[in-house]
Amino acid sequence: QASPEQANGMLSFASAPAAMPQPGGMLAVQQTLNDAHKENTYSSVKGMVDSMISQMTSQTEDESKHKEWCDAEITKSKSAQDEKSARLQRLATKIDNERETVNQLDSDLALEGTNSQSLQKALEELAKIRMDERDLHTKAGQNHAMAQQILSQATAILQRVNALAQQAQQPQTYGFLQASGAASMQAVSSAAVESLSSLQTQYTTLMGACDKGETQANLDLDSFGRASQTLQETLARSHNYKTSVRLQAMSALDQDTEDETALKTQVQSVAEYVNRLRSSCAGILQHYDERSKRRDQSLQILKQAKSVINVDNAEEIHAQLQTLARGTDQLAASLVTTSAHLAP
Repeated sequence: QASPEQANGMLSFASAPAAMPQPGGMLAVQQTLNDAHKENTYSSVKGMVDSMISQMTSQTEDESKHKEWCDAEITKSKSAQDEKSARLQRLATKIDNERETVNQLDSDLALEGTNSQSLQKALEELAKIRMDERDLHTKAGQNHAMAQQILSQATAILQRVNALAQQAQQPQTYGFLQASGAASMQAVSSAAVESLSSLQTQYTTLMGACDKGETQANLDLDSFGRASQTLQETLARSHNYKTSVRLQAMSALDQDTEDETALKTQVQSVAEYVNRLRSSCAGILQHYDERSKRRDQSLQILKQAKSVINVDNAEEIHAQLQTLARGTDQLAASLVTTSAHLAP
């Protein structure tokens, strides 16, 4: 007769909800066996044991396949969730870098715009200053011409006075200058002529320097104009290039933002699926090892019972199996109720 521990082992074959025996099933088998002829008791008992072994083996295989599927599906889904989460993190980092690039380009474009405006304003001020310088140079030229004319006339007058003074100093010459005064006048006029000639020479030298400075200023202005034109062209190319890069960055940013939104939805869907999967597989995964161990024990008991059955003890074995069947049916009903409460 089976011990209580062995009876408990017999009951473990109903552990998987999808493969549990229905309450009353074993009793129906027993009822059929009770109606059979006594001569068939031995064969019926052995058939019952074979049937129980077959059912328990089938349940074990079904639950093992179910568990393998749950483990594989959870692992695959969790791997997909981790992969999508990693992609989402990389995409978020890329979006941050793109936003930083766009902000930097906006700052560069604003600075280039300010520099271009400053350069244009400086060029306008320089052009105004250069125009004023040209006006001053023109006026200086006019003044120089007038001064040259005045100096020439003054020199001519002094030279005439000097000639008259020399004539007055000659003997037997009569004029409006007396001989004593003529000598003094000649000395003064000679000194004045010399001074005016020196002044005229200096003034001519100064005017030449002014003309030279005007020429150099024109050359420098032309050179500066070419350099500023080159700088403006460089700024314009830089502005166009950075504007193009900004448009590309904005396009990539918009696309990556859309991809991020879609990827977040995918990550959320996978996470929800994994949670539902774990909840659905909870009944098969919880206490699987314990149920498997008990089924193995029950199978061992059934195999031992089958090996000791003979015609003389068939009735006794039949009674023991009937008792075990009732206990198995009760446990099956309990497991069905428990699984119904645990079902999501």
